[in-house]
Amino acid sequence: LRQFAAEQLNSQPQRQAALLDQHARFYSAFMAGLSPDLRSQRQPQALEALSSASGNLRQAWLHLADSAQADQMAACLDTLYNFYNIKSWFLEGIELFSSAANALRPADAPTSAAPHPVFYALQTRLAAFHIRLGQLDLAWSELEESAAGWESLSLVERAMQRSSLCSWLLKRGKYEQAFHASAEVLHAYQQAGLENGIARAEMYLGTCQQHLGRMQEALQHLQTSLQLCRQSGDPRLLLIILDRLAGLYSHFGDSSQALPCYTEALQISRDLGDLFFQGLVANNLGALHQELAQYDQALARYQESLALCQKIGDRAGAALATSNLGEVSMLQGRFDHAIQYAETALAMGREVDDSLTEISALCVIAETSVQQGQAARAGEVALQGLRLASADQNIEMIARLAVALGGALKIAGQL
Repeated sequence: LRQFAAEQLNSQPQRQAALLDQHARFYSAFMAGLSPDLRSQRQPQALEALSSASGNLRQAWLHLADSAQADQMAACLDTLYNFYNIKSWFLEGIELFSSAANALRPADAPTSAAPHPVFYALQTRLAAFHIRLGQLDLAWSELEESAAGWESLSLVERAMQRSSLCSWLLKRGKYEQAFHASAEVLHAYQQAGLENGIARAEMYLGTCQQHLGRMQEALQHLQTSLQLCRQSGDPRLLLIILDRLAGLYSHFGDSSQALPCYTEALQISRDLGDLFFQGLVANNLGALHQELAQYDQALARYQESLALCQKIGDRAGAALATSNLGEVSMLQGRFDHAIQYAETALAMGREVDDSLTEISALCVIAETSVQQGQAARAGEVALQGLRLASADQNIEMIARLAVALGGALKIAGQL
């Protein structure tokens, strides 16, 4: 019946176009109507409704893109982005939003009209998807395009653009610049009067402060963010804040507060079907178990994280989990496994241009080589790691690699 109906519509192009347009407008309104629910306690129900209609949503969006219906796309963009983001459907999101951006992209001619503001909003969200996948060069190109339309953006869209910029800067280790971008996010959301957005901005500020070594300020921002988020009731944002707060408690050595935060965050991510954050929180929970010398539990969490990252195409996350598997294998005395994991992670880190993963993998190789009595290899790898860690000003890794280098020199009889 479906094939027969399609054949009949294909034979009547005008009727087909009218029906496709009616279908697209219906689902555009359907998505727009669920936008408030996606930022509230009704988020799980909204996700369920969107999931049940996902095929229709895709078809409707593609029709809007093909016919360049910018206003209709603008009405449902935020819902579709949040839906795909929470479900970790980053690749499909990139496909759909790229098709829309290309349809709205202005011609190169000097007389071309300025693009619709939704074009710049699409670039911001494409950047966010690419950041999730560790594709930072692509993300930067899209951030530059979105910034070009700054004057045409609403306060909320400006906050979104700066949020994506902040995420990119954090990935690149540019923490001071990320802090300033976070302050812009906070200012925009305060002007717009969005409590949910203010909570997100406070979270970014806390994350930046932690990376800058200002731990008490970080704790204050993250606790404020948590309080605001519990009031607004956005589960997805709540799990991110809990994960960040748990990481800070872990830094303080307070596992009694870190563990409940990680456990709650992991449960929320599972309830929402958010594979990206399931993988991220599992990895971070593994790190906590590792700090507590619970190596079997750490290994299981890292393996869980790796599988989830591979499932959604998160190459940066997979590289990090693989590096961590190398480290916990080293701590267990499984040196051959440690070297294998670390060498794989090193190659993966270089592919995605993730210097932290590269440094961590080099550190595991150097430390393991010292344990195996391989002085030449340990020294060579430790020096490589020290150059990268010094460039990134990663004090913790500089210290570990310096100790590994000292161990290599001692084995070689040069100390």
